[in-house]
Amino acid sequence: MIPTLKTKQNQISAKNLKFEEDLFRYISTQSDEHTSLGIRRFHTALLQFLSKEDQSINPGTSYRKQIVQAFTSRQVPITPDHAENLTYRVAQRMWVEHYPKIIPVINGYRVLLKDGHTFQETVGVIAEFDERAWYKLIEILFSPKYFEKYLHLLNERSTQTNKETRYINVAALAIKYFGYQNRRGLKWLDVGSSLGLGTIRVANKTKIFESPKKDPTRIFYDLRLNEIPFNKFAIQDITEPDPYWVWVCKHYPEELKNAEAPEDLVKATEELEEFKVETIVGSILDNQFRGENADMISALTTIYQIPRGLQNEAVVKLLERVRPGGILLIVDFLEANEQGTQIIPVKKWFGTDAKGNKLHNYKVTVALKDSSGNVVKNGREGFLFDIGGWSDGRCRDEFKPGRDFDTVFGSNKINHN
Repeated sequence: MIPTLKTKQNQISAKNLKFEEDLFRYISTQSDEHTSLGIRRFHTALLQFLSKEDQSINPGTSYRKQIVQAFTSRQVPITPDHAENLTYRVAQRMWVEHYPKIIPVINGYRVLLKDGHTFQETVGVIAEFDERAWYKLIEILFSPKYFEKYLHLLNERSTQTNKETRYINVAALAIKYFGYQNRRGLKWLDVGSSLGLGTIRVANKTKIFESPKKDPTRIFYDLRLNEIPFNKFAIQDITEPDPYWVWVCKHYPEELKNAEAPEDLVKATEELEEFKVETIVGSILDNQFRGENADMISALTTIYQIPRGLQNEAVVKLLERVRPGGILLIVDFLEANEQGTQIIPVKKWFGTDAKGNKLHNYKVTVALKDSSGNVVKNGREGFLFDIGGWSDGRCRDEFKPGRDFDTVFGSNKINHN
């Protein structure tokens, strides 16, 4: 039986309704559980603002429905949890770009526009916004003058992962796996849409990065950055190189006071050639993707952005590009199932479990190839290894080793050479 147009429309409507339910469930959850106070306040204010709208006038054009429409009409599909992330990132992006025009005063927080004040001092007031200040900003962004731009950014943007603490910890795992004494060097392919910043700042070794506050493995404390053996970097999946967008993806609201200005990110991109970073625009799901194979491939908070039905396909395609003896590192709010045959979303990003124990759900999952190029099995029917996870998405709080940590990184680790 051939589906009728009406049947297809009903299917799309049901799919969009499910997306809407999931999106606002994530927003509600993050208003209570996100590790960033600023983001919790934003989501609380957003829910309050939307709840006061009279949807009986024209439900199809309500703010809520227009937000859902912006997400569900994207050329590149998006998951509801990633969409939740973008609701506040876009608001922060528009604040950073338009703050002189948007509002000189929000609920008593005066924006300093006098000569001599730095960008950080001016924009950084957002770090002190309470729910009322966020509500006022949302009210302005959802006005006719700005709402179309807000929806446009929801429709076209994706999160760019470039927080250096994430990359330095991935580098630490790679050093532990391959060893310091790797004379030929290693090629590292990252698919994190980071504009190269994360890997650049690992490569140039000019900064001291934070290690997790608690790390029983000691891997992240005992770094010797001057001995990192990587000799080439390739960054894939770059979207529009907008320094403001990269900047807001990098910082929570309360971090903006101490952040470098967006213009500094532009300067950082000039280091791409110096550190042999090759930018590749494309998709890991594209069979024509021109990226080369690599000893180490990392995907940091990237695969969760891909629709659920394609996530494991992405893992398989990335593993195909790992060289013999190499490693695929997935760092995300995803975990391997019990057998390690596929990745699945974690049930809860932050907070505690039913027993009150702190969750460590920013997970590290790896897949390996032996020296002959065969995929290494984990002994449980699958090929994915549970390495552990952090209790925050910045890799700065506690790290808890997973069931396979010693198998991959311990003294009795798999021989991959």
